[in-house]
Amino acid sequence: MARKRTIATAYNIKYVRNNNGRIEWRPRLTEEQRAHLPDDAYDARFYLRPPIALGRDGDDPDDIYRAYLAAKEALNKQDAWEKHSIGWCVDQYMNSHKFKSLVPDSQRKARSLMRIIDHPLMLDGMKKTLADVKIYNMTKPRLHAIASVRLAEYQEKGKKGVVQVNRETTFLSTALNWCVNYIDGIGINENPLAGYKREKEIAVTRLVSDEEYYALYEIAGNVRPWLQPCIELTYLMATRGIETLDLRLSHCTDEGITVARRKGSDDNIIEWTPRLRDAYRAALKLHEGYSILMQDPFLICKKDGSKFSRSTVQAAFQEIKKIMKESGIGEMYWSLHLAKSKGITDSENDRLAGHVSEAMRNRYTRKLRKHKAAK
Repeated sequence: MARKRTIATAYNIKYVRNNNGRIEWRPRLTEEQRAHLPDDAYDARFYLRPPIALGRDGDDPDDIYRAYLAAKEALNKQDAWEKHSIGWCVDQYMNSHKFKSLVPDSQRKARSLMRIIDHPLMLDGMKKTLADVKIYNMTKPRLHAIASVRLAEYQEKGKKGVVQVNRETTFLSTALNWCVNYIDGIGINENPLAGYKREKEIAVTRLVSDEEYYALYEIAGNVRPWLQPCIELTYLMATRGIETLDLRLSHCTDEGITVARRKGSDDNIIEWTPRLRDAYRAALKLHEGYSILMQDPFLICKKDGSKFSRSTVQAAFQEIKKIMKESGIGEMYWSLHLAKSKGITDSENDRLAGHVSEAMRNRYTRKLRKHKAAK
């Protein structure tokens, strides 16, 4: 059988040849490219198999060149598709300047949300994880299926799970969105999770009674001595838990306590009241006997003056929940955030917490409004 004639073309493009009147591009693949392609995609000399047709002999050179560029882009995209996985994207994001510029607490929370990429999956009949899924195979329906399984697993453990699953999926979408915007040639041009519909969260609207608050307060004193002033300060100033933990002695002035609010709320000064002074003094009394060398220690602090972590507070509240259950009080959900909500509800000023929008102020007001009947 006569061998097909393959000759160089006049197009002056590397690896482009005239094969019996058909203009073909048959590049020699690099080791990196071959690593992500099946063995039958190239021959023994590592040339692409089969070659890619660009046109016929005599076609306009501009048309041939456009076809060559399209073929090259398609090959690069295929290589990128096979190379870049969800785990790779998350790793790129976690090592980015944007992630490293986040405050330490946000970085810590993001690292805890990374657990979603360890979610087990069966891929091509093999046990894998979400981290192994290629980014071009990541879709919103697929993530919804994973979220449903994770939600059921959280609920089996006695947790609500909705907020946690929503945070995990949001983290994943954020990582992919960063990659699409800042890394060239990853095989996709848009975030495949853009517009992902999260699980519906049901807001806590029940008003905590004074009796429930004082029951919590008494038990907290037996769990951790610092919990009582921490809870009381949170309630009286309507602070987020982290804002209470952020308070330093320098924030306590003659006017009152200066609160640096987070999440876009306005900073403010909470003026002294007898009850607020009592909470402040209770926190300060715990400093006695501590070996504090810090120049400006935290108001609620460890024995060296440093700040308690959010996880330490959460662990303490788990102990409170256990005691409440064993003593027959019940398994009421408690957190510092619930103390904040009660503080806003009980306050005469709906701007106590520094919320800028009326929607946020309404969200935290748990008492029903009273109105006169129509005449």
